[in-house]
Amino acid sequence: MSNSEYLKRFNAPRSWMIDRKVRTFITKPNPGAHPIERALPIGFVLQSAGLAHTAREVKKVMLAQEIIVDGRRVKDPRFPVGLFDSVEVPAAKQAYRIGIDTKGRLVLNTDAKDLRHKPCRIVGKKMLNGGKLQVNLIDSRNLQVDKAAYKVGDTLVIEVPSQKVIKHLKLEPGANVLLTAGRHVGKIARVSNLDGNTVKFTINDIVSETEKENTYVI
Repeated sequence: MSNSEYLKRFNAPRSWMIDRKVRTFITKPNPGAHPIERALPIGFVLQSAGLAHTAREVKKVMLAQEIIVDGRRVKDPRFPVGLFDSVEVPAAKQAYRIGIDTKGRLVLNTDAKDLRHKPCRIVGKKMLNGGKLQVNLIDSRNLQVDKAAYKVGDTLVIEVPSQKVIKHLKLEPGANVLLTAGRHVGKIARVSNLDGNTVKFTINDIVSETEKENTYVI
């Protein structure tokens, strides 16, 4: 057993909804679009969905069936998936969107709709030669765009796998955001004010605040 392919369940990220007392090891996701604390290996997703029970069964399923993540087929059981990624298993007529619960754990949402449109948070941007703007998205995508109005913290709804920008959702007062960390993780809030990297929001008329990086405009 290679240490690079597995990790001890006890040491697995707290965002993983697993039983840490059964079996010692669990498959570790490959480095990829999401950091390990915010990523699940696709093999674990298939097991959570009841499509496989062991690592061997996962490999058989992935060889025999199409497993589609964000519109592209994947074959590696360690392929990492994270927040708002879509997972489709056409042969089993199952589809999921990765979400986050109020304990900060990544979960499979079975009521997923419009899987070809994915909300991606802007985490960085820079100007390229020729005056083109490049925006860096939370799932490691880099897009060249024409609009300078795109800001860090905004969300771009993109079409997958083409990466065409469908909609621009601004982080601004009145915007609805999913809170991805902190005391209110997993809840939907309404932005009331922005002050530098601090976002003030309301939930049930109660005002709280968090860092900008903990918000995801939806």
